[in-house]
Amino acid sequence: MGIDVWKEKGTNIFQPNVIFFMEENNLTDAKLADELLDKMLQSIKLNRKMVEIISFSKTIDEILPILKQRIKTICPKILVALGDTAAALLSNATTFEGIEVIFTYHPAHLLKLPHDKRSAYQDLLLLQKKLG
Repeated sequence: MGIDVWKEKGTNIFQPNVIFFMEENNLTDAKLADELLDKMLQSIKLNRKMVEIISFSKTIDEILPILKQRIKTICPKILVALGDTAAALLSNATTFEGIEVIFTYHPAHLLKLPHDKRSAYQDLLLLQKKLG
């Protein structure tokens, strides 16, 4: 038994049970933010191959239809909104398109304000618990 991050969809096709939704890194060193996201995932025994990550730099009119389509295609169990912009796009709602939403800090925020890492880790532990 492990975390239920995959589900079978059709024959021999597996889809992730979680979508991470976040604004693209605008840092000069976006690589550090990407590495931190990898560490965040690893802390709860996940990796990029086990989740869907949707990074956006588009307007709300452009990104929400894309997100809705991915939700319809993947049928995830949980949507994780990383950062204030993603949270605002989802209107800080506890569900979006019928999918539970967990809000946490964007990796770029955590690089600037590392004291928020503990809170972000608690959010990740919540995700891990909900995934089983």
